[in-house]
Amino acid sequence: ALYVLGIAHAMFPLLAAAFAYMAGALALGWLCQQGVFAHQTATVSQLRDRQKAMFVKASLIGLAVTCAAVLLGTSIGMTPLAAKALAIVLSFYASFLVRRRMLLID
Repeated sequence: ALYVLGIAHAMFPLLAAAFAYMAGALALGWLCQQGVFAHQTATVSQLRDRQKAMFVKASLIGLAVTCAAVLLGTSIGMTPLAAKALAIVLSFYASFLVRRRMLLID
């Protein structure tokens, strides 16, 4: 919704995608800490900091994939919405792989 709103207000697709992704990442982080995984959130300060760092790393990778997909998609002639749809699929897959790898390493 934020992406479409940004595009409707003449925001560049890349900028709209970045803002929308960051808003989604912040909402996901809050929801995970407050509800979904509240019982698995570390209580020790060092472990909690590590959990936050892993989340930030995964989010930054997803943001980079999203921005690259939107930039590439719009530069080859895709509509901004089609480019964002591609970005959603690619960033979901990239974030999944990164988070799975982080969990397997720990």
